[in-house]
Amino acid sequence: MELRVYSFAQPIPDADTLKQLFLESEFGACFFLEENVPKIIKALSGLAPPLKEEDKVDENQEDAELVLLAEPLISPIAEKRDAQLEIRVTPDKLQATAHLVTAWGGKNIGKQLIVGALEELNINKGVKKASLIKLCSESLSAAPGGEIEMILAEGLSPEPGIPTQFNYLVTPLQDRVLVPQERDDGSVDMHDMGEIEMVNPGDKLLMRTPSKAGADGFNIEGEVLPSIKPDDIEFVIEEGVEISEDDPLLLVANKMGVPLRITNGIIVTEVLPLDEVNLASGNIDFDGTVIVKHNVAKGMLVKATKAVVVGGTVESATIEAGGNISVAKGVIGSEQNVDNRELDVESLTARLIAGESIKVQFAQFSCLEANENVEATSQLLHCHAIAKNSVLVGERGQKKPKLVGGVIEAHHHVAAGTIGTPAGSKITICLSGKINELHAELTKIAKEKADKELFLEDLVYASKRMQLRKMVPELKEKQDRLVKTIEHTKTELGEMQESEAAIETEMQEVKDALQVEVYGSIYPGVAFKICKDSYLVKNEMASSTIRFDDQEMTFNGAS
Repeated sequence: MELRVYSFAQPIPDADTLKQLFLESEFGACFFLEENVPKIIKALSGLAPPLKEEDKVDENQEDAELVLLAEPLISPIAEKRDAQLEIRVTPDKLQATAHLVTAWGGKNIGKQLIVGALEELNINKGVKKASLIKLCSESLSAAPGGEIEMILAEGLSPEPGIPTQFNYLVTPLQDRVLVPQERDDGSVDMHDMGEIEMVNPGDKLLMRTPSKAGADGFNIEGEVLPSIKPDDIEFVIEEGVEISEDDPLLLVANKMGVPLRITNGIIVTEVLPLDEVNLASGNIDFDGTVIVKHNVAKGMLVKATKAVVVGGTVESATIEAGGNISVAKGVIGSEQNVDNRELDVESLTARLIAGESIKVQFAQFSCLEANENVEATSQLLHCHAIAKNSVLVGERGQKKPKLVGGVIEAHHHVAAGTIGTPAGSKITICLSGKINELHAELTKIAKEKADKELFLEDLVYASKRMQLRKMVPELKEKQDRLVKTIEHTKTELGEMQESEAAIETEMQEVKDALQVEVYGSIYPGVAFKICKDSYLVKNEMASSTIRFDDQEMTFNGAS
C-alpha cells in the first residue's frame, strides 16, 4: 500500500499526526509502516519553499497555500498482512497450543485452516472442538496484530498403577489405640486402656490385593500410553500364620497369640499375659512376648525374647526385651547416689533394654537403651537414653514435650519440643555412637591390612630367594603355589582398601546427617558432644534444626 502526494499545504504534519490520519482512514486495519514516515516527512520538507514569518498561517486555517508537485511523491505507507498461525506441541505430545497473530487487513484464519494445520502435525486425538470455534471467533473480534494462545488438543496421561495393598483384618499390637475405658457409672477409668486383642487358630488376619495397572492414556497423535503395573508383592510368611486353603490372598492364624504387624505380613506370637508383675508373680523370664495389663512393681525383673508391653507404669524395675518395649504410662526411677552433683547413670533404679524400640508416656531417672528408637510422648527427665537411631520426645512440631537433664546418646537424630530449662539444667547430648562404631571398624581393618602387608613382604622375599635356586620340578611347584598366594594376598589387600574407602564415605554421610530438632525452645546448659568435639548452647534459641560442621554448630530456622 502506497502513499501518493500530489499537493500539500504547510505546515507539514508530524509523524504522530500522519499515523493518526492513516488509522482514521478506511485502510486503518492494515499494518502501518512507521519506519517510512520519517522519509516521507523529509521528502515533503525538501519540496516545500521556506516560510517567511509573515507567511506563516495557523495549521487549522482553510486558506493555507497549496504546494503543487510536478510529479506525485510516492512512498510505501502500509501493507496487508494475513493472520499467522503456529501450533506448538509439547515434547511428550500431550498438548498442542495454538499461537495466533491476527490479520492486519489481510486474510483471517478459518476453522478449516486450523484443522488442516492440526492434520499436518498428525494431531488426531483429544482435539477440543469448542476451542477451535472460540479461536476463530476471537481472531475476528481481536484488534489487528493481536496475539491469542489457546490449547487446541490435549492427551491423557496414563493413571499410575495401583501397588499391592495389605488390609489388616485384626488390629496388630503396635496399632492398638490406648483409650481410657468407661466405667458402669459413666465415669472414665484412666488406668484401664482396653483389652489386648488375641487371635485363635483359623482367624482371618490379613488380605492381600495384588497390584494392577491403572487406566491407559493417549497422546494427541492417537498413540496409546500404557499404564505400568507395579511389581506384585507377596506375603511374608513367618511365625503363627499360613495362607488360607480357601483363598490364596488371605493369611490366617495357625496358633493362639497376639498379632504383630511386620512389613508385608503379620505374625502371631506366643504371649504370656499377666495382670501385674510383683512379688506375687515373681520375676519373669519368658521365651516370647510378655503383656502386663497393669504395673511392674519396684525391684522386679521382666525378661522376654520378643516384645514387652506394659499397660500401666514401671517403677524402679528392669525390663529386657529382644523386641520392642511399650509402656502405656510412665517409667519412674530414682538416683541411688544422691550425693553426686552430676547424674550418676549407673545408679538409676529403672532400666529398660530393648532389641528394637522403646516407647513410653514419660520417664524420669531411668536408663532407656534401644537398638532403634527411644520415644517418649510427654517428657524425659534426668534419664540416660541410648538409641542406635533416634531419641524422640513428643510428636513432630509439638512444643510442649520436654527433654530435661541427663545424658542422651543417639546415633543419628534427637527431637523434642523443649530441650533444657530456663534455669540452665545440665544435659549432655552425644551423637558419636555410629561414628565411633565405624571408626572402630576402620581401626580393625587398618591393623589387619598392616599384618597382611607384612605377610606379603615375607612372601615376596621368599619368592625372590627361591628364584635364585636351581628350579627343579618340585621347587617349581612350590614357586607356583607361592605366586598364587602372593596374588591372592594382593587381592585381599585391595578389598581391604575398598572397605576402608566405603567406611570413610559412610562415616562422612553419618556426620552430615546428624541433627537435633527443637520445636519450642532450647536453653543454655545444653551440651552436644560429637567424638572429640564439644558444643555448648550459650543463649536461649527458638525452634530450629541444629547441625554440626567443622566444629561449628548452626541453628537453621532459629529466631
